[in-house]
Formats: sequence, structure tokens, C-alpha cells
Amino acid sequence: MAYRYGDRRQNMLLPQSIDEYVPQDAPVRAYDVFVDSLDFEQLGIRIEPDKVGCPQYDPKTMLKLLVYGYSYGIRSSRKLERETHYNLSFIWLAGGIKPDHKTIAEFRRNNEAALANVLKQCARLCIELGLIEGNTLFIDGTRMRANASINNSWTCPTDKPLGRRARDKCFKHLEKIDNRIAEILPARRTSLWVGGSGCEQADYSLRSLQPSQTLRRSRHYGVAGEKERDNSSLVKMGKNLADNKKLRVKVLGILNKLNAEGRKSINSTDPDCTKIHGRQGSHAGFNAQTVVDEKHGLIVSSDVVNENNDLHQFSEQVEQASETLGKKPRTACADSGYSDINELEKVDRQDIKVVVPSARQAAEKEPAPFDRCNFKYDHDSDSYICPAGKILKCRRTNIDRRRKEYLADAAVCKKCVNFGLCTNSHSGRKVTRLLKEELVQKLEKQYEQPESQKIYNLRKQKVELPFGHIKHNLKVDGFLLRGLDGVKAEMSILWSCFNIVRMISILGVSGLIAGLAG
Repeated sequence: MAYRYGDRRQNMLLPQSIDEYVPQDAPVRAYDVFVDSLDFEQLGIRIEPDKVGCPQYDPKTMLKLLVYGYSYGIRSSRKLERETHYNLSFIWLAGGIKPDHKTIAEFRRNNEAALANVLKQCARLCIELGLIEGNTLFIDGTRMRANASINNSWTCPTDKPLGRRARDKCFKHLEKIDNRIAEILPARRTSLWVGGSGCEQADYSLRSLQPSQTLRRSRHYGVAGEKERDNSSLVKMGKNLADNKKLRVKVLGILNKLNAEGRKSINSTDPDCTKIHGRQGSHAGFNAQTVVDEKHGLIVSSDVVNENNDLHQFSEQVEQASETLGKKPRTACADSGYSDINELEKVDRQDIKVVVPSARQAAEKEPAPFDRCNFKYDHDSDSYICPAGKILKCRRTNIDRRRKEYLADAAVCKKCVNFGLCTNSHSGRKVTRLLKEELVQKLEKQYEQPESQKIYNLRKQKVELPFGHIKHNLKVDGFLLRGLDGVKAEMSILWSCFNIVRMISILGVSGLIAGLAG
């Protein structure tokens, strides 16, 4: 059977323009129209075509490169530069210009606030196209790694006793540095005043401390070789001393910042990130929050916070989504990670139906015979009645933990036939009740309604899809930028790209271009 062979030197009649290389239904044309549809003044990027001075690259073109590159998992400025040279879609999108990687990185870094607003305008375009209704919203979060190592995270609780300072990283490093300086100073003074014997001692100590930096003799014999070795020892000790003093100043600065801001930890590479704990272990990272609409699973708003859990995010994310929508949603749904009653109360007060299971409902375990739910609460006497009919009176109110504590009579409990099963405490059975327990029970009943169960079952289909797309399809396992402003900008671009992909799937390239152009 014959083979087909290519000929690199075959003469061809090429098209007259770059535009003829790209089909009319190519997805890159939708990205081009999308960026042209954005209001750059509202984003915070000024378009000044008549600006005097050295000409700059068009901001619209630069944003098109970022959005289109992120949509295909190309985020590095160096990789984006390479695509403008060899990828036909990028060449067409940029109109043939080829900005270098420094220009691309600088544009992204200098416009972080503007890039963070791209998703808001993208969501409003979706509303105009009738793709987002805003009636039911799903909230969820995912942990993403920061552009920093967890080894650069420093902890120093201010309430830790000084006697346990060895367990703390800051004090531990300061102690090592001080010991190192104390070892170097006497050897340096000896070498300055005595001569060769001090240098030999310094050489020995340096070799023991840093084997990889052991000094080598330039000559094995002769006075010149000894003098050269003595001078190199002094230089090495001086540099070592300066480096340790500089490191000590850095650690003291971190320690002072921890005490001043009252934070439990801080990362010297990215001060805004925090410790995140996931299936892959503990890392320096952020918590990315997302609000998704029910109709087509399009993203309404997003945020990035430096908290390891979602407990304090529910009301804030609903508020941000409402601002983008221009109205309040009818229903807000999330998993049990958002079940902080104070956060749920803020949303419930706005006449928004809250569909969030409590920790007990999420566990889906059958309650034990003497579980707290089997104790009957008497509202009139503010007391509990145990399954055996005994009364547990309110003993105190714990304001810090926002709950009341009810305790049975110790003598009665010891005589009860259920003692040992109900409790082993010799002070009697204790039951706690949240100060907002009635609201908790109301929301639990609301979650168990058949209509609420349908909404909650739909949650995974809608809110987990964006996370799977960027992590699995685009291979995004962490942020490239540092600081909260940087990661918010990067997250906004990623979610805007997801919305564009979804719009293309729903309307097609031609339909989306027609909708945006109209």
C-alpha cells in the first residue's frame, strides 16, 4: 500500500490575510467579541488611543490573550508569548503582534483590580442573554494552593508561655541564629588578633557547620597558601556573620508583624495566604468561593478568602451575588460547611429560603437512645425532660459559645437505671442548647422539605462542575499570582472562561457572537 508523504518545500498560494486562516465558527472569534463587549471604563482600564509617548500594546488585545489563554490552561506569560509566535488562533486574536512575556506579566500585575471585575460584567452579559435567572443560587468553595511554600509559614501564638518557645518556629530560629552568631564572633576575633591559629579553629568550626561550603586550599604547601587560606577564612566568616544577622532581622520582623496583627501564622513569601488542609495534606493556599445559578450552571460571582473553612462565607457570597444580579434570590443553597447559624440568620432575615443542612443532618446517623434530640424541651420552664422523665434545669449561659447548659440532679442520675448508658458523669447528665436553637430547628425542618431536597440534590450537578473543569480539564492546581488582589483577579478570569465555554455549548459560536454583538 502506498504512503502519503509531505513536502515542506512545495509551493502554495497562501491566503491574503490572517483572517482567512480562521473559520467563522472558530471559538476564538467568540472570545474576541466577548472582550470587545466589555466596558473597559467600568473595569478600570483607560483606553487612550491618542496617548503621546512610546506606543503601548492595546489593552483589549492584552486582555484577549489572557482570557483565551486561560480558557485552554495556558496561564504562564512565557507560554502565552510562545503561542503568539506559533499558534494560529493566538496570532489571529492578537492581530499579528507579539508582546514578550514581561509585557504580558506586567499588564496582568498592573491591572489586578480591573481583572477582578471581568466576571461581574461577564455575568451581567449572561443575564442580558437570558442565561442567568438568579432565582436559586448554589454556593460552594474549594481550596487552592498559593504561589508559596508552606515551609515559609511562620507561627507564633502570643499567648504561648516563654518556657515552651522551643516549639515555636520563630523562637526556634532565633535561638539557632543567636547560637550561630555566638560561635562565629569569638573565632573571628581570634583570627584578627592572633593570626593563623584562630583561622584554623574557624576553618574547623565552619567545616563542621557547613560541610558543603568547606574551604579548599589553593596550595598544599608554602606560606603563600597559608596566607591565602587565612584571608578566605576571614571573608567566609564575615559573610556568614552578615547573613545570620540579616536573617535575624527578617525573623524579628515576622515576629513583630504576627504580634501586631494578632495573626496565628504568616507566610513570608505571600503574607495574604493561609494554611489549608485537604486530601493532599497541608499547604499554603486560599479558599476560592463560587456562586452558581441554577438554570445553566453559570457562575454569578466569585471571591477568594484566606480562611481554611467556609463557616463565615454564606451571607457575604449571597450579598455579592445579589449585587451582580440586581435583586435578591429566592433560594440560597450550600452544604453543611456553611451551617454557621449567625451567617444563615443574616440571609434568612432577607426572606431568602435557606437550604443548608446542619452538621447533624449531614452526618446522616441514627441518633442514640439518649441523644440530645430525645430530650424534650419545655419552653415555659426553660428546662429539658430526659427519656426517664427527670428534669434538667438551666445552670448557666455561656455567652462566648452562644449556648445554655442544662444539668440534671447528680443524686437522681446516680439512682437512675440508665446511669452508665445515658452518662457516666457523677455530676449528672448535661445537655446544651444554642441561644438560637429555635432558628436551627426551623432551618432543619426547611431543609427536610421535599422541594428543598430536590434543590439540594441538584447542588452537586451545578456547583461542582466549575471546580472539576478548572482542576481536571485545565490542570489548574494553584495560583500563579500572589496576594489577595492577585488571586482574585486570576480567579475572575478562570470563572469568566468557564462561563464563555458554557455559553458556547448552549448557544454555539455563531449564536453567542450574534447575541453579544446585538
